[in-house]
Amino acid sequence: MGVPPHDLTSDTYTLFAPGNAHSAKICRDFVQRTLETLGLGHLGDTAALCTSELVTNVHQHTKSDVHLRAAVATTHVRIAVYDGGDQLPAPRRPDADQESGRGSSS
Repeated sequence: MGVPPHDLTSDTYTLFAPGNAHSAKICRDFVQRTLETLGLGHLGDTAALCTSELVTNVHQHTKSDVHLRAAVATTHVRIAVYDGGDQLPAPRRPDADQESGRGSSS
C-alpha cells in the first residue's frame, strides 16, 4: 500500500518491546494511545489489530525483541515491525486442517 500523494509528510513514533507474550499488548496499546492523542482515534482499532498480528508473528516465529515504528499522517498510519531474527520468512503450504499459515483469506 503506497502513501497517498497528497499527504507525504508524517511523524514517526517508535517503541522497543521485549520479546515475550506481553509484547503484542504493549505495542497495540502504544499505537492506539498514540493515535488517540493525535486526534486519530478512528484509526485506532484497525491499527491496533494490525499491530497485534505483526507483533504476534514476531513472538511466534523469532522470540526476539520488537522494534515498532508508526508513521502517522493526517489521513493514515503505517505500522512497521522489526525483529531480531536472522532468517527470512519461508513460504509454506499448510494442511487443510491447520488453523494458521495462510496469510490473507482473500
